[in-house]
Amino acid sequence: MNVIFRFTLVFILSAIASAQAQEPTKPDSEEGVVVYRGTTLINLNGGDSRPNMAIVVRGEHIEAITDATGFVIPKNARVVDVSGTFLVPGFINSHVHLATPPDRPYALAILRRDIYGGVTAVRDMGDDSRVMSELAYGARFGQFPAPDIAYVALFAGPGFFNDPRVQASSRGEVVGQTPWMREINADTNLPEAPVHRR
Repeated sequence: MNVIFRFTLVFILSAIASAQAQEPTKPDSEEGVVVYRGTTLINLNGGDSRPNMAIVVRGEHIEAITDATGFVIPKNARVVDVSGTFLVPGFINSHVHLATPPDRPYALAILRRDIYGGVTAVRDMGDDSRVMSELAYGARFGQFPAPDIAYVALFAGPGFFNDPRVQASSRGEVVGQTPWMREINADTNLPEAPVHRR
């Protein structure tokens, strides 16, 4: 696992450095195409690895992953030699807390660590959605290095809201009565309970 992590990191750092050096272009133009050539694709389903692969990226989207041998490079595409690196799918961290309590510098440090470590998506499991919506927006529009962020509203019984972390995530509001952290009981009408929507 450490070896795969290290090589994933090498490829990601190379890709990010190359992307940062690129002049801004329209994502749908040929000038916005970057070809990363020479990496080895690792098959996480147990199949053989595939050496000398080319990854074609247009804007923010991977357009193709193909054998680099005989591959015709699109006109005006920028080519980045990534020989000696290994490519694996992005990892998903399905349980994070980025705003319990809200601490933006800490959250940004965690997000930066994740994206440079090969984590391309995170799922926040119940925090202050006022903060989470800002973080998700910033990640989506490239305001800081970060994986994609999904976050949820949390419904729980009354005892859950005695936790000081939950209280910190509801600062300035009635604990258990916020759209992102809602106390439920026998009288709660779940279909009509308000939730925070991004």
